[in-house]
Amino acid sequence: MLDSNEPLNTFYSIKSESKSFVPGEELDLVIRSIIRSYQYIVMYRIDGVSIDVCSGFDKLPDDFQELRAFDEDGEFHLVRLGGKLVGRRRTDFSETGSCEVFDEEHFLWGRFGAENSVDESDRLILRSSRGTMIDLPVFAGFDGSKERVTLMIRNYLDEAQSEFQFTDSRFVSLRSREVLVDAKG
Repeated sequence: MLDSNEPLNTFYSIKSESKSFVPGEELDLVIRSIIRSYQYIVMYRIDGVSIDVCSGFDKLPDDFQELRAFDEDGEFHLVRLGGKLVGRRRTDFSETGSCEVFDEEHFLWGRFGAENSVDESDRLILRSSRGTMIDLPVFAGFDGSKERVTLMIRNYLDEAQSEFQFTDSRFVSLRSREVLVDAKG
């Protein structure tokens, strides 16, 4: 869990590289190997979005449109465009570098409360006051009475003509954060 005093948004410099991904032969095997090297996966499908751990990933479903497999060190982003797959892998390194980044943390809507529970497949169900829900992998030590789930996003900046602009962004992590003020989901 993050310290509730830790800032939600931070600028700093890192060393980072991005490489295009061009699918080749044995696509399912290559993609499975790449995805399983990350912690979490967000998959956008025709009928919805799923969030899961990467260790159990087997193959791309037929209705997949986009996915982001990610962890603190990088992201694999794959998109179906006009029947073709295009993507990129971004890797960040712990040492300081020349790449300016801006990290921002977003609270996922929904609360884990008395009426909610961890289901039989070890999924954390977050429900909003509007009746919608997100199911997530269980966080070790998560206390739904005091914490909210957040998604950390890293934006990569470039200074062009004295103005900063985002050149890329990626998912970094799912986290829990202690909430000091009770906000509805």
